[in-house]
Amino acid sequence: MTVAPATLSQMIAATRLDELRGNVITTLQGLLKGVNVVAHPGKLDMEDFLKKTIVQAPGVAVGVSGLRRAREMDGAYGIPVALSAFIITEDFADRSSTPPRAIPRDVVAMAIGARLLLILSDADTASWGMTGAMPPAADPEPELRPVFTMKAAENRTNLYAVTWTQVLVREGVPTFGGPTPPVAGVPDGMEFEWPEDGELPTELLAAFGSQGERP
Repeated sequence: MTVAPATLSQMIAATRLDELRGNVITTLQGLLKGVNVVAHPGKLDMEDFLKKTIVQAPGVAVGVSGLRRAREMDGAYGIPVALSAFIITEDFADRSSTPPRAIPRDVVAMAIGARLLLILSDADTASWGMTGAMPPAADPEPELRPVFTMKAAENRTNLYAVTWTQVLVREGVPTFGGPTPPVAGVPDGMEFEWPEDGELPTELLAAFGSQGERP
């Protein structure tokens, strides 16, 4: 790989992190009804959480928490992006049941977290409508964990986090595959259908150098 000079604008455009976070938020806003979804600049700890309102509960704050070394994929370079969705909850009065019942905030957080993990398990949804966004990595796999101590739990709100990693492939480069290389002696644009008996089309016999079964 030869690294070329780039302006700040070009570097921002190449990473596509703002686009990624925005698309994650837009997708989650449509799928998590009754949950406030906002952007967050990165790491969130309990001190921040207790001193200020990050998002009104029940809420999810989405941030990019880190990057890893670029890796080559299909001739292009992809950036592994670590993301975090912080879940902020309070005790919930479920008025849909008869009689209404109080749901503890940890149960509310687990319910939202389980839904996030379900969304992340769907490759189409978790591509966030972006070209070149790989499905969330299986190693490490998406995970839900509490982010608070017992002292913090005495407050009226709790904080959990769902974390995952996915690779963003450089814009404009196919995630898989690429243009089919030309075959000698075969006109451009010619298409073939493989016969049921498994023999090669006549036009390709010379290119493969032998007759018989498909390669």
